[in-house]
Amino acid sequence: MTLALVTALLVPAAVGPGGSRADAAAAPLPPAKRVDRAYGEGPVRLAPRQFGAVTFPARRGDELTLRVKPADGGGCDGSLVLEDRRGTRTKGLDRVFRVRATGKATIWFKGRCRAWGKPSAAVAQLVKVRSREVEMDGRPVRVGPSNKRFVNVAWVRVPRTGRVKLTGRNAQGGRVSSHTVLEGDWLHRVYKAEGASAEHGQPPMYELEPDEGDRVLRRGQRIGLTFARGARVEARSALQHTVELGGPPLTLASTGGREHVISVQVPAGTRTYLDWGTGTEHGWARQYWLEPKGDLTTKDGVYRLVVASDDNSRVPRERTLRIRSILQSPDLVVGGAPVRFESAEAGQWLLADVPAARTGTVQFEASDVAVTGGGWAADLFVPCYRDCFGGASIRSGETVRPGSLPYAEPNRVLFKFDPGASGGVTLRLVR
Repeated sequence: MTLALVTALLVPAAVGPGGSRADAAAAPLPPAKRVDRAYGEGPVRLAPRQFGAVTFPARRGDELTLRVKPADGGGCDGSLVLEDRRGTRTKGLDRVFRVRATGKATIWFKGRCRAWGKPSAAVAQLVKVRSREVEMDGRPVRVGPSNKRFVNVAWVRVPRTGRVKLTGRNAQGGRVSSHTVLEGDWLHRVYKAEGASAEHGQPPMYELEPDEGDRVLRRGQRIGLTFARGARVEARSALQHTVELGGPPLTLASTGGREHVISVQVPAGTRTYLDWGTGTEHGWARQYWLEPKGDLTTKDGVYRLVVASDDNSRVPRERTLRIRSILQSPDLVVGGAPVRFESAEAGQWLLADVPAARTGTVQFEASDVAVTGGGWAADLFVPCYRDCFGGASIRSGETVRPGSLPYAEPNRVLFKFDPGASGGVTLRLVR
């Protein structure tokens, strides 16, 4: 065997600019960067794939985190490690540590950031977390403004029983939004939180937060809000009620967004809806089912609904509310026999299944209309996949326009009598 061949077998080929991502990942990491900082001082800049450590003077009980971001957008993964005189602890990114001994402490970022699919430089900022507990149904607490270097959190503990809502207000009493929340030791951003509702065994609920995920809260866990300009923060317990499905109206009164939790026994397979009477539904800002949701039940049980007035309302506003069943009507076949939708009770909703039919144009045709006390409407709902389009509608007093069936699949028609309206309408679906 020649010397050249032996050399080729023993020495790996060099990776050029066109090397694979695996080659780049296997390359040696740059030396870790270690700096000294104090609370309130500026960030540390890290090279791509570089670990970093910040050493700082700390006191026992201090709460802090290291906020790491790519220099050019994107995201980071890895872990944070805190070293103090009592030892070492490791947590995920965006987690808050509590210092256990006065003296020098060091917090590490061990991970990497990426932007546009490539390793990215990063910026690591030491953040001091200052927190104040808010007593449920007690006096409001004032917290200062938060910025990149100091975060002021107003928090409440998830109660053993019941539900609590945390709200921040300005000097004029108006609701203030938050974009960073605390769940336990997780300090993270949300789209927009104009309040935080918490209950043991339920996911947190932030107003205008689009997706709460599958995480659930546990009793005693902290949940908190931060505010760019500071706020006066209150924590109010929810009021509890029990009603019967389809029973008499429940009268509610509330100010300042206080929540009501309404419990109702619902049989399996029942679809429910909320009947706000002849008032406007928008008089109350929020309504949502707690898990498991009671709008379409899969088994017999007690289901719970949360409703709340507007957070900025200062005068008690009474509303009546019934939780009612959507009644099932016979199938409405495209091009088939008409179906009568009728109810002697005002404000009733009815549902009809539409068997699968070929795609194409479709529209409603109404006859034998005998409705008093208000109007009525019907909507053909079709599956919503990548894009939501198609369906058909008809409303009393309006011109009927053609709709469409985009998929040859089963669909549903939801018929609604307006609040205060009752009677009957015969409908067909025609081509």
